[in-house]
Amino acid sequence: MIPLLKNLLLNEGQSQISGSRKVIVPPNMRGFVKSNFSIAMGSDLELFRGAEYGLGVHFINPQRIVRSSKDSSNIYYILMDTLPSWEGFPSRSKSLICTNDVGIAEGYVSKVYSVFPNNRTKIGYGKYKNAYLEFSEVFRRVKLDIDQFSRYLTLFLAEILKSNSTVYSLVNSSMKHSDFNTVIDTLNKMDVINIVSNMYFDSMSIRGRYTSQISSDFLKNGKNGDLIGYLDGIMDPTKNGIH
Repeated sequence: MIPLLKNLLLNEGQSQISGSRKVIVPPNMRGFVKSNFSIAMGSDLELFRGAEYGLGVHFINPQRIVRSSKDSSNIYYILMDTLPSWEGFPSRSKSLICTNDVGIAEGYVSKVYSVFPNNRTKIGYGKYKNAYLEFSEVFRRVKLDIDQFSRYLTLFLAEILKSNSTVYSLVNSSMKHSDFNTVIDTLNKMDVINIVSNMYFDSMSIRGRYTSQISSDFLKNGKNGDLIGYLDGIMDPTKNGIH
């Protein structure tokens, strides 16, 4: 049994450690917690998150903040938010990533919080401990994890758009949702298949080799140059074992 953690993260009103571990909730909050977090409190599933929220109990509403990727290209957040196959899943940019392995949570920062979702919380889950490893279909097709795929997809899009300096400048690791919409609108007006077919990538460089892998897969699976259709297929949560 995981020992008592002094810090509790209560996501969107999450609360209380179950089992033999002590419940640490201020008396004036206990009725609220019991009413809104009964499912999590009665579950054997333990969720954890490594974070720096400070000591004590924290009620977090992820919907109030639009998150962006700190360590990778933001494009995979945008794709999970907007692709048709992800409809019905929690918005990635307005969600928290958690784990049921306390060791994984400890690997991010020094503080580990137990997470208890509100009864109305929508949860998506995969089969791996590391979220970057979840996208098995992406890896099968282009031999890249989702972090690498995001980085080199950004380079791939930039290469297609390099003749359009205005839109080209929008394609970077901190791309916003509105920027991505502009990029897609522009690509829809271009002969993407012809452009990609005539691209040259230096296979001797890592950048060229990995970007070429995405290019080749797009030419094989991107029907009629439909980039959104291509991305929806390769990132489809069902194909990638995400539920």
